[in-house]
Amino acid sequence: IAIGILAVIAVGAAVWRLGTSGMTTYRWSQHFERGKALLDDGSFAEAALELEHALAAMRAIGPDHADYDTTRTLLADAYRAVGRYEDAQPLFMESLQRARLAHGSPSAELAEQLFELGKLQEIQGFRDAAIGSYRQAIAMWQEVVGNEHPDLIPTLTHLGRALAAREDHREASQYLEWAIGLERRALGSDHPDLADLELTYAATLRALDKDELAEQFEEHAERIRPKN
Repeated sequence: IAIGILAVIAVGAAVWRLGTSGMTTYRWSQHFERGKALLDDGSFAEAALELEHALAAMRAIGPDHADYDTTRTLLADAYRAVGRYEDAQPLFMESLQRARLAHGSPSAELAEQLFELGKLQEIQGFRDAAIGSYRQAIAMWQEVVGNEHPDLIPTLTHLGRALAAREDHREASQYLEWAIGLERRALGSDHPDLADLELTYAATLRALDKDELAEQFEEHAERIRPKN
């Protein structure tokens, strides 16, 4: 009899856990879908509130769930969009740590997280820290995909612009030239997406008194820029 009672209790506990887990998953799903839709719609403050509830539910489910990282990343994006940088930073740091543990170093995932951290640091005004994160990301991209892969372009561009803002124009021009070369190979020399990058590069050239070359890039950028 005692064994039978214990078996009933065990089955009841299992059913309870299953029901609780199912409710938590349902709650996550509702908040996540609403938050994602609000984020896509540009309602960032409302999205952050929904995604906070979604992440709380996901933490209860456990960090091994397939949607854990997605939920946390979307909440970090919502925080960043509304200027809640201090709330976003620990989420990006968690992403970095989880990428390091899951994929090892170097990896494309870790390079991407370093790039995202750099963008956040730059927004917060920590330009030197951002430059350090961008440098780490580029070094990792080089190990993973080499020097000629288009995945390098966003990080090269951000690093070049950050260095130019710090008035390190010579080094900035090197990274921007590298980015332009990769983007031309990926998209073609006259693609409209090149225009802003070429104008940024031209500004660094003018700061280095290379006015003739700067003018060539400015004229080309003006020619390929989309006409409204």
